[in-house]
Amino acid sequence: MVSVRKFDGSIEAYDKQKVMLFCLKMGASKEEAEMIANKIETYLYNEIPTKKIRQMASQYLKQHVPETRIRRDLRYAICLLRPKPDWEHFVQLFMKNQGYGVEGNKILRGRCVENEIDGILRKNAQILMLEVKHHFDPHIKTSLDIPRQVWATYSDLTEGFKLAHHNVNFTGAMIVCNTKFSEESKKYASCQGIEHMSWKNPVERGLEVLIEEEKFYPVTLLREVDKATEAILGDNGIILLRQLLDTDAEKLSLTTGLDLLRSKSIIVNAEKIMLN
Repeated sequence: MVSVRKFDGSIEAYDKQKVMLFCLKMGASKEEAEMIANKIETYLYNEIPTKKIRQMASQYLKQHVPETRIRRDLRYAICLLRPKPDWEHFVQLFMKNQGYGVEGNKILRGRCVENEIDGILRKNAQILMLEVKHHFDPHIKTSLDIPRQVWATYSDLTEGFKLAHHNVNFTGAMIVCNTKFSEESKKYASCQGIEHMSWKNPVERGLEVLIEEEKFYPVTLLREVDKATEAILGDNGIILLRQLLDTDAEKLSLTTGLDLLRSKSIIVNAEKIMLN
């Protein structure tokens, strides 16, 4: 059996289903995904890097699935968002889409110090302190330090509420991150009762699954949206592809200062992905 070398250096058995799943998420049909996976299998060798497999899959997708010429891989698209304010804004909109009442960034006085938090989430009897984390590199994991810091902040704020330093009676905390959590950070968060959502976490309902189900795609999913364009769109509050469906090229150009032809292309390609 052929083995593959993952980004972190670990070795595992090659899994054809993972290649097919990647192709399906990029818009390929089941038949196209299987055809691409079969082609890749002819080039496999022991301990082939997973990065090389992904590169081969991407090249075949561009040849056989036209849609992939205009869209990026979701994982990398999210990494291209600016951490502040765009990723924070994305998470706030995402949690609102998940049924939470959302308040943006707050500064609240705890028992010991003032604490800046990324938001407050409310659903039913829950009132959660929101912490948002972002990494530009999709392979960097959220470390143990993060849930430790969140627990310290949450503890200070719950004590602050008891002393009437603020009026938010938090029932818990939640961390949302665009990459994976380390095993130690997941263990600590679970031990302290901190809710945590990230790439492939929870296992069957991770961030990527929920985004794909709702097509809650960031504008950076479009290959033509580079860093400069993402910043322009973000500065005008446009974070999601679905927001582009509610405007026209002339309005987008006037609002953002982008060239009219570029605005038209962005909207047309957003529609291709969202309405497919």
